[in-house]
Formats: sequence, C-alpha cells, structure tokens
Amino acid sequence: MTSDHRTEASLSVAALHLLLARNPELDELPIEWTVDVDRVIRPFMTVRHPDCAKAAQLLADALELDLKTGDFSDQGIPTRSLYVQGRWGGARWDFVAYAAREAGERS
Repeated sequence: MTSDHRTEASLSVAALHLLLARNPELDELPIEWTVDVDRVIRPFMTVRHPDCAKAAQLLADALELDLKTGDFSDQGIPTRSLYVQGRWGGARWDFVAYAAREAGERS
C-alpha cells in the first residue's frame, strides 16, 4: 500500500468516526461498517431488516445525500431497494439496503 493509499484509507476511517460521533443514533443500529480496498465506506445491513429504511434515511440525512429507492419483488416478496451514495467528509460512501415493503405500498 502506497503512502497515498494509506492517507486515503485514514481519511475514510476518520470520516466514519466523525459521522458516528455526530450521529450516535446510527451507531445504535445494526449496521456493519467497512472501508473496502478502494477506500469506499460501505455500510451493510441484513436484507429486509426492520430498521433498513430508518438507517437509510438517517444516513442520507447525516451525509446530506439523496436517498434513492426502487421497488421490486424478490422471490415473491415485495422489496424496496435503498441507495445512499456520494461523498462526505473527504470519503466516498456507498450504502445499498433492501427493506420489506407492504404489497400495496408504492414508491
């Protein structure tokens, strides 16, 4: 790992710590936080976890990024995809989660 890569990785970790310090409610949710090889922060939640939609909205608000959604059916289960992607605090963020959706509920 070059010095530039270590610096970028350190900035990503620092941005994550800053986010959680400013938004302790995010730290209370069952989100797994990872900084991957390309230094992107990729929060993860279990598919259709009851708090997926709440976590996505809180994260979007905290990062001042848009929350994008899409609806589909996963093996007959109505599901909503939730995306929060962009830059904040000098780091790139990429959150994709899948929440259960009521059969009659629309985007």
